[in-house]
Order: sequence, then C-alpha cells, then structure tokens
Amino acid sequence: MVSATMHQTAMDTGVNEPRITSNPKHYQEKLLKTSSVLSVLSILLTFALFARIEIVARYTETMDSKFTQQIQQMQKALDKTAILQDRQRGEADTVWGR
Repeated sequence: MVSATMHQTAMDTGVNEPRITSNPKHYQEKLLKTSSVLSVLSILLTFALFARIEIVARYTETMDSKFTQQIQQMQKALDKTAILQDRQRGEADTVWGR
C-alpha cells in the first residue's frame, strides 16, 4: 500500500514518466558508425604494426650483417697475428738452435 500511495503522490504532483527523446534507430545508426570507424581504425593499426615489424626486421638484418663483417675482420686480424707469432717463434728457434 505504501508503494501505491507513493505512486499516487507522484502523479498528483505532476511528475511525468521519463521519456526517451530519441528513437532507437538513432542509437543503432550511431552504434553502426562507431563500429565501422573502430573496425577501420583497427585495420589501419594492424597495417602500421606490420610495417613497423618489417622495418625493425630489416634494421636487425643490417646490424647482423655489420656485426658478422666485423667479426670476420677480427678473425682475419687474429689469424694474421697468429701466423706472425709462429714465424717469430720459428726464427727465434733457429737463432737459438732449437
């Protein structure tokens, strides 16, 4: 009974039921547009991510080849040094009679 009295009091004071000012079709259109924009945005971000991954991969390959080249140069220098040391030892052995 209390709820019936409260409802009756609300009606007596002139408070109307809340109304939806826009129709559901308007919300559906907004939802469709928002969904489309988000889909396109996600596709663009996917392509951007793929492009970034490819750029990083190329950069990594370039750095890898540079490091490989430097390692080969160091190996050649070490080989030359080892050969020179072997020759010097061989000459020292002949001088000292070993």
